[in-house]
Amino acid sequence: MKKIVFIFSALFLIIGSISAQILNPVKWSFESKKVNDTEFDLIATAKLDKNWNIYTQHISADDGPVPTKFTFKASPQYQLVGGKPNEVSDHKKAGYDKIFAMNVTKYSESVQFIQRVKLLAASAQVSGSVEYGTCDDEKCLPPQEENFNFNISSGAGTSRGAVNVPPVNTPNQIPATPTENSGSKTSVKTPTNTKNTAIVAAPQPIPSIAPPTNVANNAKGIKDKANWAFESKKVSDTEYDLVFKASIENGWHIYSQFLKGDEGPIPTSFNFETNAAISLVGKTKEESPKRNEHKEPVFDNMTVIDFSESATFTQRIKVSDISKPITGKLEYMACNDGQCTPPTEVPFSFNLATGQGAAVAENTQPVANEAINELGEKVRPEQFAFDKTNETVTCGSTQVAEENTKSLWLIFLLGFGGGLVALLTPCVFPMIPLTVSFFTKGSKDRKTGLRNAWLYALSIIVIYVTMGLLVTGLFGSDALNKIATD
Repeated sequence: MKKIVFIFSALFLIIGSISAQILNPVKWSFESKKVNDTEFDLIATAKLDKNWNIYTQHISADDGPVPTKFTFKASPQYQLVGGKPNEVSDHKKAGYDKIFAMNVTKYSESVQFIQRVKLLAASAQVSGSVEYGTCDDEKCLPPQEENFNFNISSGAGTSRGAVNVPPVNTPNQIPATPTENSGSKTSVKTPTNTKNTAIVAAPQPIPSIAPPTNVANNAKGIKDKANWAFESKKVSDTEYDLVFKASIENGWHIYSQFLKGDEGPIPTSFNFETNAAISLVGKTKEESPKRNEHKEPVFDNMTVIDFSESATFTQRIKVSDISKPITGKLEYMACNDGQCTPPTEVPFSFNLATGQGAAVAENTQPVANEAINELGEKVRPEQFAFDKTNETVTCGSTQVAEENTKSLWLIFLLGFGGGLVALLTPCVFPMIPLTVSFFTKGSKDRKTGLRNAWLYALSIIVIYVTMGLLVTGLFGSDALNKIATD
């Protein structure tokens, strides 16, 4: 009986020490405050443990820290006012960060993120999630996500927001867009009475960025944001106009060829394959009934020119032989108010003899080596998380399932083989004869020795499996990985 009590006491001590190692340095609370009859401020307050920091929403470098990011579920009951939430803190630090070897803006102790919304109905439920990264002076934790839910109505004043609603991961999410007033102050104060404020103690890690679900790829049936038509017009015996017409989906726009700066959107461009029979006459002209030149908050208030609804691009060429086709590729990027598709190439071919042009649809594809997320940042394709609930492509699920089954058996065999190899390590191999001798010479007969040896082996298996299941059940499937890596 004493042995059983000792074993269970040891298990509880081990589990207690494991729970202490699982770090959760950021605690979130949420509340809403009425501004007027139709507008409310949604306030997310982050409280940080000593020596820990959370990062601003405005980080453009791909290799820097994980920025704080708010995503709101789309609803006809409300609309966001302004761009990203304002950031308010008395503990703002801006400067060089040795962990990332770059200048960053971060907050310690506490920070408030304030998003103003406008009611479009008598009441509204505003739900979404906040993703963030946190670091101390030596290490960073995996990106975390908190889900929130606000219930607001025109007759209400201050109210508390709830947490731990189901994850918001639908095609209707509205990422908050950038703004320049992130450092401005507001009259909203940190709530001092936290008795009824909901706080989450164990957020779960999630992948970082969730870009647009509809990427441009006509050949594979995924809906594009601009449809292109091509034709040629004879100007004289030796000159022709090549006409590229874009029909743009409602709410989306594409960009002019003439943009200044490398950090903005991808401009529309036309690249012609080398052809001795033609020469270009001047630059490609562009026109649109919905031409808009403005400062774009998505790209740090850079002045851009974009076209919505439709746009026409015309390139004049001089031709010596009209029998040869004119081929090339155009590249463009489409954006709406919250997100952008990856840059897309559309191969084209003109037959001057017939006056017709065509897109080589089977080769239409997003540019593989870069893409733009909803913050206007260049990201790698592997960072994209496509919406599996809205698939338009058959991905060979049977084959994938078979490969997954095979991979599980492979992992098992590799683990088993690795365990056998581990027996040959200097810290284990010398113990083998000692262990064998203990059971063979310490037992009165061979049967008792074998029984004790099996009991010893099974006890090790049961203890470690039980501990693993307890830790996983209490703290999540990634808890053991956190302990191993932190």
